[in-house]
Amino acid sequence: MRTALVILAAGALVVSGPAAGAAAKARTATFGSTLSKPPTNTDPPATCDTSAVTARDTGPCTRVALGFAATGAVGNQVRVPFDGVIRRVRIRAGTPGTLRVTLVRLRNLDRAGGVGEGREVSHGRTLRVQTIGEGPPRTVDSFAVGLRAHQGDYLAVESSSISAMRCEGGDTEQLLFQPPLQPFGAWEQSETFDDCTLLVQATITAPRKGKRRR
Repeated sequence: MRTALVILAAGALVVSGPAAGAAAKARTATFGSTLSKPPTNTDPPATCDTSAVTARDTGPCTRVALGFAATGAVGNQVRVPFDGVIRRVRIRAGTPGTLRVTLVRLRNLDRAGGVGEGREVSHGRTLRVQTIGEGPPRTVDSFAVGLRAHQGDYLAVESSSISAMRCEGGDTEQLLFQPPLQPFGAWEQSETFDDCTLLVQATITAPRKGKRRR
């Protein structure tokens, strides 16, 4: 009888061992716009000319999302919350088109004054927006990506024209860089700002900590 109890106890240790050494679950978070409201001013799409005089096509620019006043931010999280890999990007646009989603690091930011210095810290991904997100019902394009990101960096979009914006008053919602920032290029001074909210959202996953014991 005593021998049987010893065997059962040993078996229990064998079963519990792998569970104790299992790697922790991957940490995941979503940040950026909640995408809860449709885009505005989509016909024609907005250009990089924010003078409100001609809205002429001045070529591509990089738009860095500083805030999401028109829709709110998911969990009040505007910037990259921790180091990891962005696995999915969602965009709510008013017209089909092509844009590039990337990440930008800022310094010497004066949001009230609408100025700052930026440096692109990702190769980004070019995405083709297909659906019209004016709704109802709400329609959102979702893209699988694999962008490495660092805590504190900002979501950004590069294009010549864009309809994935909600213009509803607000503060300085974006910094604009023209010509557009280059991947891992030099620090550049912003050219102007925009008070419309970018309708872009991202989901990031942190790397797993530890490995399963054998």
